Amino acid sequence: MFERMMLLVAEKHGLRYLSEFDLDTVRASRESWPLHRSAAGRQVDLIKSFFSFAHASRWISENPALKLKTAKRAAPPTEPFSREQMAAIVAASDDHE
Repeated sequence: MFERMMLLVAEKHGLRYLSEFDLDTVRASRESWPLHRSAAGRQVDLIKSFFSFAHASRWISENPALKLKTAKRAAPPTEPFSREQMAAIVAASDDHE
């Protein structure tokens, strides 16, 4: 999936070489992904890792994803126990020491 998304970005922006990616292109691609926030965060992590590897390997002179911010991952809200659930928990704890 990551590879396909990166190829689509390259085609959309007319890029042929890895060195042609810049921060604006990477940001624009991130904003176009139809992904849930947590999945988009993982994709941003993949992009940052990929460009970091490419930079360390000297395939590119600069890492365009260095300033890319990872989407905030919101944990689902937790609901408190109902009165009935609390009564069941307390009753069950009486049976165990």
